[in-house]
Amino acid sequence: MTGHEQWDFLDRFNGNFLYRYFGNIKNIRKVEISEEKEIYYYLWFLFRYVLECETYEQALKYTDLESVKKYGIARFFYKQTGGKQTLLTIGNSEFGELRLYEWNIQRAAGITMYLQIVLDIMYNRYNFLQQIDCYISHQPKLKNKNKKHKNVVAAIEVMQKSLDYMQHHKGYAEMLAEHQATREEILKDSYYEI
Repeated sequence: MTGHEQWDFLDRFNGNFLYRYFGNIKNIRKVEISEEKEIYYYLWFLFRYVLECETYEQALKYTDLESVKKYGIARFFYKQTGGKQTLLTIGNSEFGELRLYEWNIQRAAGITMYLQIVLDIMYNRYNFLQQIDCYISHQPKLKNKNKKHKNVVAAIEVMQKSLDYMQHHKGYAEMLAEHQATREEILKDSYYEI
């Protein structure tokens, strides 16, 4: 499945969802969202149509902590204590999951980084493998160039397991080709050999 096919639900009008979550814009921060796909739809609609960000670069203007609080976005990017909560991840239980959230709301830099990752993925409509590369490219760079951030090490492990599986099973040729063609562009100075 290509990234565009995976993310085409963002372009389908969902009137019930929009009325439920955007019907009263003053209460937008109190709305409970229980499915991962709905969080992506919520974020896409907020950035693309409410904030009128046509590009990822325009959306970056609203990833500061003030905007995150104003639009009730922080709740999607940190683990709250108690109660059921849907959190965003890349991956699955078989290959490993990369979390897109912080364990502590006080880690504002982490929350904005994860929001930037999600926006980058949605605006560029990345497939599963490209999402992992995107995740790696947004991680903090360590001063010691010979070491990798723990999130990068985890992401590379998920990537290797995923590639091993996909290369030995049918139906993944298009995704693998799309990934290979975009690796350097997505990773930039985070590029690594696999």
